[in-house]
Amino acid sequence: MKAKTISDHENLKEKIILLARDIIAEEGLSALTVRAVAKRAGCAVGMVYKVLNGIDDILIHVNAITLDDLHGLIKDAVKGKKSMQKILSNIAYVYLGFHKKHPQYWSALFEYHYDDDYEVPEFFDKKIEAIFFTIENALLPHLGNDSHKAFTTARVLWAGIHGICTLSLRGSLSRVKIKTEKELIDQLVLGCTLSAK
Repeated sequence: MKAKTISDHENLKEKIILLARDIIAEEGLSALTVRAVAKRAGCAVGMVYKVLNGIDDILIHVNAITLDDLHGLIKDAVKGKKSMQKILSNIAYVYLGFHKKHPQYWSALFEYHYDDDYEVPEFFDKKIEAIFFTIENALLPHLGNDSHKAFTTARVLWAGIHGICTLSLRGSLSRVKIKTEKELIDQLVLGCTLSAK
């Protein structure tokens, strides 16, 4: 009986996380509430709190799925690429493409602010580090196996492309006198490539 209860809780937890993703995709992050999820799940609000500790906890699991999706795309982007510039360019365009295709998930991942007392679980931080690890590993052969350079380059690229996506999402590219994301990305990739050598 106990095993069945655990299984039921896990199934409900997974259902709630997936329904929360649906709400974000369809109505935006502001529509995500425990009550809204409970209504879609056909359960009481109290049941949601039995399997997940509120919105922060729901969202960390939703964002973990987003990280997994992004990681899968980045793995494909770096596979078999023979030049550092091509690797960086592919990663940047994958990131931009994800941002354009899934702006609601992107916003939930990067623009939601967890409560100050919410402790981000270790599994979430590991997913972030796994993405950087994939990028660093792809860069290492092009940087004389210098792990520090790979570490720095991966993060500079991420910070730059993240900034470009944020400007694009807010319709603020004109403020930097640039019409397209491509122009910024190509210059960012070139700068990262030259500075890392």
